[in-house]
Amino acid sequence: MPHKILFDPRVKELLPEALEDAKGHYRILPQEYATPGLVDIFGDYVVTFVSIGIGNVGEEVTIFVMKNKELAESYKTWFNFIWDHCKK
Repeated sequence: MPHKILFDPRVKELLPEALEDAKGHYRILPQEYATPGLVDIFGDYVVTFVSIGIGNVGEEVTIFVMKNKELAESYKTWFNFIWDHCKK
């Protein structure tokens, strides 16, 4: 199954090559939900990045790595809800 990515709306302007690399398996969050955070969910892991820029990781970034099956499944459920409510 291809990865699904929810992009910050600023990616369209600041990093359009990321959209091309996603090969159509992405959606764009509405502008009012733009944030400086990023969440990656894989297996039993949830990795949260705070203070990350579009296309770069600055010196002030904070990263949380959590390994918990139930937590990862919860995040996947929330991700799918958001995915279903974002425009294609």
